[in-house]
Amino acid sequence: MKENIPKYFCQFCKKEITKEDTACPNCGNDLKKVGRLIKLTLTEKLHLSGGLTRVRQKRKGILGYLIDRKYRRKISGKTKRPAQEQFTIDRTDSTKTIKKHYIEEWDGNRWVVVHDEKREWKAKRR
Repeated sequence: MKENIPKYFCQFCKKEITKEDTACPNCGNDLKKVGRLIKLTLTEKLHLSGGLTRVRQKRKGILGYLIDRKYRRKISGKTKRPAQEQFTIDRTDSTKTIKKHYIEEWDGNRWVVVHDEKREWKAKRR
């Protein structure tokens, strides 16, 4: 991370000055009396990962979850790039269970799909 360098300004006329100036070269005011403005720009890089959103829905009288959805952001184990994952188990149809798994990774410019899977099984408990 590069070092942030402060900039100094005259409190009265708002023109940029140096740190060593005792009087403003623009308006001539004494900087000890008028004061200085100091501006410092801070930059921080924030990296979010591991966030998880989960939604589960049950139906009265039926074992297990009707729908189980997970959405999370993570760091890919293979490529070490930021990734977002969506995983759904759908049991809304009484004859089958549907699994959907979808993963995208950030390549620096856009999200790229690296995994898109949909599977169906015969329902077990309904």
